[in-house]
Amino acid sequence: MKKNIYTLFFSLILSTYSLSSIASLLISPTRLVLDERSRSANVILMNTSTEIQSYRLDWKELKALPEGGYRELTQQELLSSPILSRMARLSPKQVTLIPGESQTVKVSARKQRNLLDGEYRSHLQFTALPKVNINTSNPTNTNIKVNVLLSYSIPVIYRVGQFQYGNKINNVSLRHDKKNNKATIKIDLQKQGDYSLSGNIQAFWKPENSTQETRVGILNGFNFHHELDNTVANVVWEDFKLAPGTLRVVYEGKQEFTGTKLSDYNLVITPQMIRSINN
Repeated sequence: MKKNIYTLFFSLILSTYSLSSIASLLISPTRLVLDERSRSANVILMNTSTEIQSYRLDWKELKALPEGGYRELTQQELLSSPILSRMARLSPKQVTLIPGESQTVKVSARKQRNLLDGEYRSHLQFTALPKVNINTSNPTNTNIKVNVLLSYSIPVIYRVGQFQYGNKINNVSLRHDKKNNKATIKIDLQKQGDYSLSGNIQAFWKPENSTQETRVGILNGFNFHHELDNTVANVVWEDFKLAPGTLRVVYEGKQEFTGTKLSDYNLVITPQMIRSINN
């Protein structure tokens, strides 16, 4: 009975956060933000497999790319980039979980003396430790099978000083995939602040001479990191049937930005544009 109550309690906790999983590890939340008033936060891990799993926790230094995704910082960039890991603490640094078991990992930041205002970020990486299987049925057989390492990382941010943020959608365009009857909504965003943003991008379609608007696409958990001046988001429009009307794109905040409209853009579709898109 106690196990059932605990499972229900854990499920309620997870329902309030964004989730992600690597193979058999459930991670919540998938983004942490610390500041001078709240210098610590927790990440909840849960083993959703039927086997005992072990994971190593460490830091990875990544730079966001304008077209999406990340790359590792170069050695030169490591010297000048605002990295959080230099002043961050993890407890514990390795976990072993039986099936269905959860573990809370505490992440904290220790503010350094004379630390400049700004945003500091590193990525917390969870790496599944391999299981080594040795064939013991034949003593002379020394073949060893090592499982492939799986890893996943989440951004951890520490903000110092006055928090100023903003962004603007500069342009929205469409690319039509006739073979699959899909369209990609390309959204060009420009930074208007010194801090990163996180939210969901939604696209809504309203035909001409209609008051009814329909959501045609969504991109959840889109991060606009502080080192980028410009970035691009792509939202898939399923069941593409374009006609004259208005395509509205809105970037709505989540987590610390919940309830905030970060930016929006209206694209009026004309018959001439339709002919150009379909050609």
